[in-house]
Amino acid sequence: MHESARGSCTLVEGFVTHGRFFRFPPPPARRVGLRARAAAIVVSSGLLSAAPAAAQATRSFDLSWQAPPPCPTSGEVEREIARLIGEGSRNRGTVRAFAEVTRTNEDWRVQIRIQDGARTSERTFDGATCRAVAKVASLIIALAIEPNAGNAPDVAPPPPREKPERPPSQPPSAGEAPLRGFVAAGPIAALRLLPNIGFGLEIALGLRLPDLSFELHGSALLPEPIDVPSLAAGGRFYLGSAGAHICARIVRGAPEIFGCAAGIFDIVHADGYGVTAPGSATALLGSAALGPRVDFPLSDAMRLSLAVQGTHTFSEASFRLDNVGNVHRTPRWGGSAHAHIGWFF
Repeated sequence: MHESARGSCTLVEGFVTHGRFFRFPPPPARRVGLRARAAAIVVSSGLLSAAPAAAQATRSFDLSWQAPPPCPTSGEVEREIARLIGEGSRNRGTVRAFAEVTRTNEDWRVQIRIQDGARTSERTFDGATCRAVAKVASLIIALAIEPNAGNAPDVAPPPPREKPERPPSQPPSAGEAPLRGFVAAGPIAALRLLPNIGFGLEIALGLRLPDLSFELHGSALLPEPIDVPSLAAGGRFYLGSAGAHICARIVRGAPEIFGCAAGIFDIVHADGYGVTAPGSATALLGSAALGPRVDFPLSDAMRLSLAVQGTHTFSEASFRLDNVGNVHRTPRWGGSAHAHIGWFF
């Protein structure tokens, strides 16, 4: 038993047992020490080589992760992969994964390349956030290592980020210019001071506030002949008007609706015919108008306006031919319709 104790002593030349110190003879001790040292070297090298092997057995993947802030770090991604794999991973060798995250417009993109032995695969995914694509990358790499990772049979890419639809174009409201000038022109149809519907052209110039507009209008109708019944005599009538309008916006949006009021100065002129001395006459009248207007925005600088007005003339005018009699008396009530294309500046 003492011989066995002395043989197991490898790194010292003596040891204490039973309270006594033994020293071995030089020759036997030298031979036994050489054999013991050789055995210790073999055992130590075995232990040292076993430690990396054990570490390698538990390290089933090697990750190269490149991502800008505020993306998860490489350590966070590795911990997520290890969590998905769990302790029951089938170690078939080290799986090497390379993942790079980049920003594309408003989305994030991850490019993954996985090397599993001689096999190499690549996948690319887009997502709304960097953390979302990092989750997908972690699951893809975990499934390459362990098919049952995370108890998920397969992985689907995250749904593409839906870009919000732009609302339909509307005229500016809160952000529109506080004051804009404009000019407008368009046809007019009126049944006011002449007996038949007259057609002509109207122009306008004005200033536009967000909820109000101030406008000056001028119009002229095509000449209209009026014959005296049973006679080849009568008069050719001309109507020109100038007025100031004020319009208040009632409804915002597209289209906009305004309520308008106007004061109008009318000029009615007549040239007689069919008699020896036909002559001519002119009457100056004043009218008031009231009615709605609807604006359709065609662009930021162009609009289509449709308006109707009811009018009341404060006085009357009678046109007569000598030796013939009355040709036309202007009515007090009437109306008009307008269509304008306006250019804003």
